[in-house]
Amino acid sequence: MTITVYADIYFFINFLFDTIFLFVTARILNIPFKSYRILLASAAGTVYGFVCLVTVSILPFHIGAAAVICLIAFGRKRIFAVTSIFLLTSAACGGVVYGAAHLIGKNEQFFYNAKWQGVLLCVFIAAALTAGYFYVCRKNSAAGGIHAYITAGG
Repeated sequence: MTITVYADIYFFINFLFDTIFLFVTARILNIPFKSYRILLASAAGTVYGFVCLVTVSILPFHIGAAAVICLIAFGRKRIFAVTSIFLLTSAACGGVVYGAAHLIGKNEQFFYNAKWQGVLLCVFIAAALTAGYFYVCRKNSAAGGIHAYITAGG
């Protein structure tokens, strides 16, 4: 089985997704950002994505690349938290796209046969859901958290 990868579409989608994930990360953590730094970090992420496409990729390299991407976008302040939220946002969006593929019934073929607009819509929905979830979590922790009381025996 051969798979044709169109470099221009691959770069465009990868760049766009990295930009969305970095923007959502900034919104979740309430970090001020400069647009040119997010675009530069997205370009670096796109180059890294291409390197992963043509070589072997291992999880520690992905985590390290995510840290470098976040470093370019936001600087050194709170780098662990920023990288963690960036990775969680990416994973959540990837999960929504994979779930959409499963619901449609295309599974693995979804990623090869889907129109990029549909995948982009799934990512926007996932990014909005992720940002909304973290916003609610931040509001609840600022208000003192959510308390649960469990009683046994009556």
